[in-house]
Amino acid sequence: MKLQNLFYSLFIIILGIACGSPTNSDEQIEKEYEKYNSLNEKNNSLHQESKKTINAIGVIIENNPKLKSLASIKIKSVQNTIQDFSNQIDFYKNGLLVAATHKKEFSKKQIQEEIKLIDDKKDIYFNKETGNPNASKEKKWTTWWMIEQGNGDDLDILIQKTNHKLLMNYEELLIISQKELEMPSEDMKKHIDAVKNKIPLKMNMDWAEKSNKSSWAAYEFEKKYLPACMVSLEKIKSDALHSKAMIMNNFLEILNNTKK
Repeated sequence: MKLQNLFYSLFIIILGIACGSPTNSDEQIEKEYEKYNSLNEKNNSLHQESKKTINAIGVIIENNPKLKSLASIKIKSVQNTIQDFSNQIDFYKNGLLVAATHKKEFSKKQIQEEIKLIDDKKDIYFNKETGNPNASKEKKWTTWWMIEQGNGDDLDILIQKTNHKLLMNYEELLIISQKELEMPSEDMKKHIDAVKNKIPLKMNMDWAEKSNKSSWAAYEFEKKYLPACMVSLEKIKSDALHSKAMIMNNFLEILNNTKK
């Protein structure tokens, strides 16, 4: 009898593993959406704080026409770089939603066209009661969109290119400001190195040690629920916004500490 009970217990455990627990998965999904919404709110606040910092920079350089002319171009370039990056992240998120909802392959052009229709098809995409996507438990098509379609690899390259562009703009910002601010070369180098070493938006290779996945994209997105993928993307956007804030705050600090 004891042996029979043991086999029955093992069967229940195996069945649970195979089927998954609806309660646990629902709780997991809800927690992911809580993370996502929290990140989204913080990112919106961070964007507003950066605007205030840029306005403060504008006030300081207003009385130096030459510095204003030169610095404004690089500051705008940093802003545009992050805006373009954020738009691409939003495209990946919306692409996830489309692929997971329709459960079929789309070309990127078709995805772009369908994204325009999401607001008109809310009943198809979102649960009326919770407001969350109907495809929240989808894993196959999120994996297809981010990995099999190659968007994860594209994102990997985009992060590296954006990191390089931000650092290049910051270095050029300090170089063109150096003479006007009478900044010693060694101080300029220290500021550049500090941002370079601490900038949040960069590829972290820890995933290779933590898993046996073949790529960063697979580590981040393979067989993950839709909300988990969205959280990963929103974290990356957060890194980009923090990088912009770091650059702007660093430059503002330099201006405030300069007697000119």
